[in-house]
Amino acid sequence: MTRGLKVLDGIDARLPAGRRYADLCRQFAREAGAASETATGRTLIRQAAGLTVRLELLQADQLNGKEVSIDDTVRLSSEIRRVLQALKTRPASHAATGPSALDEYLAREAPP
Repeated sequence: MTRGLKVLDGIDARLPAGRRYADLCRQFAREAGAASETATGRTLIRQAAGLTVRLELLQADQLNGKEVSIDDTVRLSSEIRRVLQALKTRPASHAATGPSALDEYLAREAPP
């Protein structure tokens, strides 16, 4: 568990990538606040962390002189941005706080 966020089974936290993944999960969960308490929020956090680790590994390969697909790095960057944006704009709960606009309209327009 990482502050209420279960890190994926089979992740070896002794390896650098495993530690980085767990750190990113914690950071993203902290930034997401209440959204990290939903199943969807936790899934988005894990997805963003995994994609970020992969992108960082590709960037390290590139800086070490290895051939890296620019398309892969651009796609990963875009996907990370998209996932984090979805997490940022995701409401903490979908619980209704009152009658919907449709319910209110129907109540007003219903015949007596």
